[in-house]
Amino acid sequence: MFVGLEDKKLRKVNSLREAADKDQLLALHINLTAVQTRLLEILTSQFEDVQIRNGQQQEMQRQWTEFTGSWEVQLDRISINTTNVMRDLFLGLLSLQSLTHESARLVGEEIQMLSDGVENIQSGLYNIRGEMEVLGAAGKMNMDALIEIAQKKLLMV
Repeated sequence: MFVGLEDKKLRKVNSLREAADKDQLLALHINLTAVQTRLLEILTSQFEDVQIRNGQQQEMQRQWTEFTGSWEVQLDRISINTTNVMRDLFLGLLSLQSLTHESARLVGEEIQMLSDGVENIQSGLYNIRGEMEVLGAAGKMNMDALIEIAQKKLLMV
């Protein structure tokens, strides 16, 4: 008789424990689902932010490429124009040389000074081109750093 009563009590306790375990598992599952939903929202938001930044970076790169290409064209034009001006000046000075010997000596000195000036200008233009390339590389490194920061923030979430 006591054995049957204890057996009933034991089954009842086990039944209650199983029900409590199921309720606890259900509550944990609901909580886990809510956390996963929030995490998905955060990741989606971060992904959209990265997509926007990526688009901005591509636009900035396109504009930078267009800008540097325009500068290169302008520098080439300046170089060609400077060369043409120097050629025209030289031809004009040669025609003056035929007038007098003294004029020829003075003109030669003037041409040398102008040539030095043009070389200085061309050297300056090449230096500017080099600085623009350095600036472009620095801009790219800054964009890479921004991407790395965004990726770190994404990993921190």
